[in-house]
Amino acid sequence: MTDAPAARSKHQAVRSVGRPRRLALDQVLDAALELGLDNLTMAAVASRLGVGVAVLYSYVKNREELVRFASIRAAHQHGFPEDRGQHWAHYVSDYARGLYEMLTSNSQLIASFLEGGLGPEAQIDSAEAWMSALTERGFTPQEAVQLLRVVGQLVLGCAATAIHARALAANGTSYSAAACKAINSRSDEELPLLKRHIETFTDDTQYGSWEDSLRLILQAVAAEREEALPPSPSVKR
Repeated sequence: MTDAPAARSKHQAVRSVGRPRRLALDQVLDAALELGLDNLTMAAVASRLGVGVAVLYSYVKNREELVRFASIRAAHQHGFPEDRGQHWAHYVSDYARGLYEMLTSNSQLIASFLEGGLGPEAQIDSAEAWMSALTERGFTPQEAVQLLRVVGQLVLGCAATAIHARALAANGTSYSAAACKAINSRSDEELPLLKRHIETFTDDTQYGSWEDSLRLILQAVAAEREEALPPSPSVKR
């Protein structure tokens, strides 16, 4: 599978006027990823590559398309678990970890997903490997797809939460501190339960953590399959 839609490939041979430099679309995308997709500018990518900004428009239509293509490339480059014959729960845990690390490596990846990027074209190769691994372990195709989606949605939410926690920290606060401030600004009559259990609600030690929630999912799947989970199925971040 290509790293960007084939419709763009015809632009790779376009040359700039004057003293052109030969580039491949992958070089443009890699430069964008090296710079980081957050607050990425076309000028920064052009400078990184030693070309004029106008040259980049021979490869992508605009910044939004550059970020979308780079996000797809990042998804392809990120390593997902190798099928080594491990227990299915270990495989699922390894997959979740790989996805979490990819999504939290650059907050723009989640932003791109929310804007329609990182769609099926970025997922089908890892989905094929997942389907192969789980059907070989006795899952039906329907069960494999359902579990893939549940795990993906869990990890996506946890990754977004972890990025939010990083943003709070960059602003000199935390979820716990912000929640305490918000609750304490209200009266006991307005928030009787949260006031009573403020320590429980504001505990952010698991904020953005996917491991415990995944464990619950694995336990439910194992129970439905009438089997026991292996000890500690690889759920360390």
